[in-house]
Amino acid sequence: MNQIFGHCLLPVSLSLLLVGGCATKDLDPGAQPPDGAADGVSASAAEIASESLPEASEAAPELPTDLGSAEKSFIARGQEPGWMLRMNGERLRLLAEYGAVELEADQPRPDVLDGIYRYSLEIDGKSLTIEVLEELCADIATGMPYPYRVRYQLDGQTRDGCGGATRDLLGEGMWHVVTVNGSALAGRQTVTLSLEEQGRIFGQGPCNRYTGTYRLTGERLIVSGVAATRMACPDADWAEAEQRFLQVLGAVQYLSMPEHGRLRLFTPDGGRLEAIRAP
Repeated sequence: MNQIFGHCLLPVSLSLLLVGGCATKDLDPGAQPPDGAADGVSASAAEIASESLPEASEAAPELPTDLGSAEKSFIARGQEPGWMLRMNGERLRLLAEYGAVELEADQPRPDVLDGIYRYSLEIDGKSLTIEVLEELCADIATGMPYPYRVRYQLDGQTRDGCGGATRDLLGEGMWHVVTVNGSALAGRQTVTLSLEEQGRIFGQGPCNRYTGTYRLTGERLIVSGVAATRMACPDADWAEAEQRFLQVLGAVQYLSMPEHGRLRLFTPDGGRLEAIRAP
């Protein structure tokens, strides 16, 4: 989507709440992360203003549990000016305009129309509408993907951002690594990648099994501690491919998803892995 904002400039007292604000933009499949940021992109204010979510037409059924529950709050962020929305199934809280505006109320049940969850309410004499669409959304500064595109309108002012948890996009299944530093792997080599929710990363390299750890922050996916078994490779080409793969994987610090089912991992010095979701 073509929404975009720059970095948040926040008061210290609000930095923990509003850090990592995001805005949407389709990612360029060939882009490299500039200056340590992954797949950042930009768009003009005119492009943002020209877009709108579809109008509501008819009610739809059950509300997904990941849009706010006692077990897992739904969080959305945006920037310029920085804002943060939190919904826990019972209460809704919005910090807007870098925290200058703070609104809290009972979380209403949304109208669900054309795939959009629309919350409409009045708080402290202000009219607030929130729209949540299940659509891939990328943070403009870091390339971090999120599962929802979010827009709110407060007394006529519209702001855009991203919501949900990046972890939900990674899933518990397997990814097939298809390129390392832009080069396809040899036909006989099956290289896999799995990311467990508990922070373990593991899979099959060109020759050996490997394991390591990863952690997600508001801006990065950081891999560390990668180690592999020591089985001999069939030939020198396989051995070189494995060394190259493990070196890049062990230095990964950034993540992007140009589309559902396609994952890109980057290192600060330009290394890159690309993987597709295994069937």
